[in-house]
Formats: sequence, C-alpha cells, structure tokens
Amino acid sequence: MRSGFGSDKTIKSLLSTAQKLIYENTTPFADVRMELCLVSSWYFTLISENKEMVEQLMHKVCLLSKQIIHTDLERIEIFIIPYANMFLELGCYQKSLELLNQGIELCEKYRDMDAYNRIKVNLQEYAMQVRLH
Repeated sequence: MRSGFGSDKTIKSLLSTAQKLIYENTTPFADVRMELCLVSSWYFTLISENKEMVEQLMHKVCLLSKQIIHTDLERIEIFIIPYANMFLELGCYQKSLELLNQGIELCEKYRDMDAYNRIKVNLQEYAMQVRLH
C-alpha cells in the first residue's frame, strides 16, 4: 500500500479475500486476526484516509491484543507505535503524541531493563519529531 502499487480495488479485494479465509479458519483470538486488522487499518490510513475506520479497527486490535500480547514491550511495538504512525499520517498529531506518551509511560515501569530503555528513547525522539509538525 505504501509503495503505491496496486489499485484501490485490488487492495480491497485482497483484504476481503484474506478476511474471509482468516475468519473461516481461525479462532476468535488468533493473532492473524489482529494482523488483518492492522493491515486493514493501514489501508484506511494510506489509501482511503478514513480516520473513523482506523479507530474502529484499532479498537479491535486493542481488544485482541489484550488476549494475544503478553508483554508491555510487545504492546508498544505491535499496537502503540503503528497506531501513532497512522495518526501521524492522518495529520492527527495530538493523538499520535498521546499514544507515544502512553508508550513512554509503560517504559517507565521497567527502568532497569535495557529493551524498555532503548524503546523509550526511540519513543521520545519520535514524539519530538511529531511536535515539530
């Protein structure tokens, strides 16, 4: 989608086919369902530019992630950063900053863990870039 290859119609068709296959062949909390919602959210961010659909789909991702994602680090990498990216692409800078700040706050709980410290620095740098918009 980001590369611009494929028409809107082609992308919609691929997403529809994927959704049908995934929902017919997986359990309600399969991680592939969460991935489908993420990809679909990117469609509504980059192609259709529909903030309401992005929010609906990312709400589903949030609900699924509570069953699928087991660490705060994964939550930051799989949910918070992509969602902040989507809001940035849609020009919703304040919402993007709010998400990045949530990620920074989660990292604060793990001050003695290098992985969280590294991602916290990345989130802080990203937040600074968003503030420049």
